[in-house]
Amino acid sequence: MVLSDGTPVGMHDGIAFFTVGQRRHLGVAAGERLYVIRIELATNRVVLGKLSELQTQEIFVSKVRYILADALRTP
Repeated sequence: MVLSDGTPVGMHDGIAFFTVGQRRHLGVAAGERLYVIRIELATNRVVLGKLSELQTQEIFVSKVRYILADALRTP
């Protein structure tokens, strides 16, 4: 586990136990709240950072599928 600047802060039992945005049960003591901001599969790293590093103003999507409102049967 590393901070967003690359500083090592701990070890983990596997990246499968973490989710981007997670704040609890990180197993790292810090003077501020830390969140999982990124999971790097190739390097097996869980990157932690501040809430401001997690939040974003944009998103990129692909393979978008639209459903016509007439096709919906329930809310």
